[in-house]
Parts: sequence; C-alpha cells; structure tokens
Amino acid sequence: MKQIIERLFLERNKTGLSVYEVADYCGVSYNSLKNWESGKCSPQADKLEKWLEFFGYDLKSVIE
Repeated sequence: MKQIIERLFLERNKTGLSVYEVADYCGVSYNSLKNWESGKCSPQADKLEKWLEFFGYDLKSVIE
C-alpha cells in the first residue's frame, strides 16, 4: 500500500495538482488526503480506487 500511495503522491506533484483538486475528485477532505500521503492513515478501498482513477490507473494494474 505504501508504494502505491508514494506513487500517487509523486504523480500529484509531477502534474502540479493541488491536494484540494485531488481530494475534491475523490470526495474527501484536504486533511484526509494529506494524512494518506503522509502515511498517518490509509484510504478505504473505494477512495483508493477513485484516487488511482484520477491519474488514469486502476487498482489491478498497480498491484501487478
């Protein structure tokens, strides 16, 4: 899980998107997304899928 989140964090920074933009798309708060990125907690499966979808990934392709 940590590697997936690190990948998404790097993707967000690479694209120049704000935490607010990604959080809004995922239907979560700014603080939730920041907590995920910092490793303080992990997203629920449905929110992780939404986060991956934002960057054009699906869970299956990331896990393999």
